[in-house]
Amino acid sequence: RAAFRKALDLDRSFAGASVALADIERMAGDERASEDVLRKGFADNPRSGAIAHALGLSLIRQKRTSEAMNYLAQAASLTPEDTRFSYVYAVALHDTGKKAEAAATLKEALARHPYDRDLLLAMITYDIEAGLVTAGLERAELLAQLEPTNPQVAQLLASLRTRSRQG
Repeated sequence: RAAFRKALDLDRSFAGASVALADIERMAGDERASEDVLRKGFADNPRSGAIAHALGLSLIRQKRTSEAMNYLAQAASLTPEDTRFSYVYAVALHDTGKKAEAAATLKEALARHPYDRDLLLAMITYDIEAGLVTAGLERAELLAQLEPTNPQVAQLLASLRTRSRQG
C-alpha cells in the first residue's frame, strides 16, 4: 500500500498504481476503499480506460449495476485496443437485458479485432441465442481456423453445421 500511495503522490495520473492499490483494498475486503481509490484515480486521469474498467467492476461487485455501466462503457470507448474492456461491457449489457446493444458492441470490437477468441465466442453465443445460426456458423468457422485442434470449437462448429442444415 505504501509503495503505491507513494507512486500516486509522485504522479497522480499513474493508472497502474491506482488499479493496483484498489486491488489491494479489495483483497483486504474493503470494496468501498477500493472504489474510493479508483474514483480519485479517475478524477486525476479521466482518459484512463483501465481505471474506468476497474471502477465499473467495483460497482458491479457492489450491485450498483446501472452506475457501473457508465464506467464500463467509458473503458471500452477510451481504450478500444483492449478487447477485454469491450467484451466485459458487452456481457454486462447482455446481462442487463440490452441484447441488441451487446451485439452491437461486440460487432464494433470484432471489426477492430476480428480474430479475438473471447469476442468471437461471445458473438457466436449471442448469435445462437438470437436464432442467427448462419452468422454464428460463419464466426465458428473462423474460430475453427484459428484453433484447429480445439475439440470444444470443433464440437461447436459441428453443432452449428447440423442446426444450419436442419433449417
